[in-house]
Amino acid sequence: IQTLGKFRIGWDNQQPIKWRTEKTKELFLLMLYYKNRIMTKEELLEILWPDQNPEKAVHQLYNGIYYIRKTLAEYGIDRSMIMIDSSYTLKLDGITLDKDQFIKSAKNYRNLSADQLLTLESTYAGDYLEGEDYPWADLERESLSNLHLQVLARLSEALMERQDYTKAEELLLKGYNKNPYEDVITELLIRLYTLTGEKNKAAFH
Repeated sequence: IQTLGKFRIGWDNQQPIKWRTEKTKELFLLMLYYKNRIMTKEELLEILWPDQNPEKAVHQLYNGIYYIRKTLAEYGIDRSMIMIDSSYTLKLDGITLDKDQFIKSAKNYRNLSADQLLTLESTYAGDYLEGEDYPWADLERESLSNLHLQVLARLSEALMERQDYTKAEELLLKGYNKNPYEDVITELLIRLYTLTGEKNKAAFH
């Protein structure tokens, strides 16, 4: 399951799942966000259909759950791998979730080598659920984006230490374009341009 960058779920080297409606997809993603946690019917209705007629909202929720199960089954995903139980809990078994992998690997980023950091950074395909306008996902998107910037900064430092200035500049500019107000990135860019004698670029930033 890919949630960093454009969302997709599917087997490797096959077309990803296509969802019946955008709301069905959002319901699945919301339950994925709260995976392994009991979600009450009231919580789901409040987040996804806050202004909807209660009776109609419940009907849409039931339909959404039905079509999620149907879509997964038709794609060939066994219910033992992705299951929604009666308490609206989404459970995963043997499923790879890129977000979780990135967070786990990035926890110790300060102690990783430059090559390890390069591999880690390359797994960040984009911000969390990029292109999707879900208010409930905003905090997670910001948190992961900030973690990615920290990885970028440490990686750039490591590259500068081994005098790989070209790659360091490429990554720092990537971070700067993402968030020009991140002081650590700006300071590293200035340090880089001071080291390379490109003071005109340092003045620009």
